[in-house]
Amino acid sequence: MKKFFQSLNFIFKKIVIFITGSTILIQILLILLLTFVIAFTSTSIFAFAKDDNLQKYPSANTGDSGKSEGIAGDTVAVNNDEKKSNANALPLFELGAGFLYLNMNHYRGSDQTASYLWPLPFFIYRGENVYAKNSMVQGNIYEKGDFSLGLSMMASLRVSSAENHAREGMPTLDPTLEIGPVAEWTFWRDKNNLNTLSVSFPIRAVNAVDFFYAKYEGCFSVPFVSLSSYPQDYTLGFFSEITMAVMWGSARYHNYFYGVSEEYVRENRPKYNASAGYSGAHATWWLSKKFDPFYLYGFYRYDRLNRAVFIDSPLVKQKDYHVMGVGLIWYFYQTKAMSARRQ
Repeated sequence: MKKFFQSLNFIFKKIVIFITGSTILIQILLILLLTFVIAFTSTSIFAFAKDDNLQKYPSANTGDSGKSEGIAGDTVAVNNDEKKSNANALPLFELGAGFLYLNMNHYRGSDQTASYLWPLPFFIYRGENVYAKNSMVQGNIYEKGDFSLGLSMMASLRVSSAENHAREGMPTLDPTLEIGPVAEWTFWRDKNNLNTLSVSFPIRAVNAVDFFYAKYEGCFSVPFVSLSSYPQDYTLGFFSEITMAVMWGSARYHNYFYGVSEEYVRENRPKYNASAGYSGAHATWWLSKKFDPFYLYGFYRYDRLNRAVFIDSPLVKQKDYHVMGVGLIWYFYQTKAMSARRQ
């Protein structure tokens, strides 16, 4: 398993380093090109696997050519489509509990890592206009065809300055809560609607939160392209999503993480004031599969901070950022009502 993640890290690192070594416009074009290559390769593999399975396991209602014959064949095809549709249908609301293991750098640019193992209550709501789970809430304000305009929320973890050498003596980084609009466009899907390519443009206001206060800390945007492959025979029943993103932040946001004011200057930590602009790029791979009543998931994210506007901050100790997570959820309650969503 360790060698697998090392290999995955090497591949992601080379891709992101290559992308971030270019200008912003070239980065966007490279991300789009890379996503199209992944999509073409994936669908070609899926198509090959499908054809291979049809040759090895022809239907009992097919002729020598492997094609359905007559009304009986059509009926079987319709029934199979209905079964697939029902298999892909998901409950409107699910409630469960499990655990989440995380290994990650303290913050982007930190050279220290931390591991977390948490018991985790878990919920998913798949409404027509609202999609919500533990780490994210997204609501559709407007939707037409493959375009939607919605509301998104994200959160980050607390970083204690007492446990981080670079931030020693500085204020602790409180958890942040991000909320703002997001526009999403699905610009490609295969004929079975099982593989899709989409681009999203979120922009969120960031607030540092504690039990007794919330303080505005700027805004953050993460435009990203996603290739999603829904559970099917050729993916062994796994859902897979590969995301490539570039990030931008306001001066206030960057200063929250990377600024050093006069009172916190040390011999090896000069005063630093961050500016607004490019905040790095990242690649993420998510895998998940449901084994009723359990849900297994894992993800890996790699960020590259090369060319970020805050790269010269004394709080930036390295240009790489890694997050790896694995979790298992036991769903003990599901509604009988089903959702039109497949996510």
